[in-house]
Amino acid sequence: MMNSVLITKSGEIAFGKKQSPDKKKLGANQVLIKVEAAALNPSDILFMRGKYNMMPVYPYTPGWEGSGTVVAVGPGLLNQFLMGKRVAFMKQNEFGPMKIGGAMADYCVTTNKSIIPLTDDFTFEQASSFFVNPLTAICMVDRVK
Repeated sequence: MMNSVLITKSGEIAFGKKQSPDKKKLGANQVLIKVEAAALNPSDILFMRGKYNMMPVYPYTPGWEGSGTVVAVGPGLLNQFLMGKRVAFMKQNEFGPMKIGGAMADYCVTTNKSIIPLTDDFTFEQASSFFVNPLTAICMVDRVK
């Protein structure tokens, strides 16, 4: 079992326990990350309040992005290279009912294409906001132009 922020139903948030991801069931492009930091973006808050047209399977772990260490990998050469690496990551893309969950838990499953390996000069806190915030800033500057 792992600690997790949980959306228990649309607009209701709790903190509790959830089954940890099974290391043996990782797909060819999947990695398991021990989460060290997770960003809380306005998009996370809107999602947790039920303001997005998405269908999570409850209880659902929110969190679009975070950082941590790869602790297990699915089959494949690229995955083997990622084992033990410190990374920034986005949650795995899900189509249809959302079941996999995000960064606001002890562990998160994502794809090897949704991570950025980190150098030692980045803290986990800095790296946890590598995706959403920079892209939001770029879009804001582009709109202001």
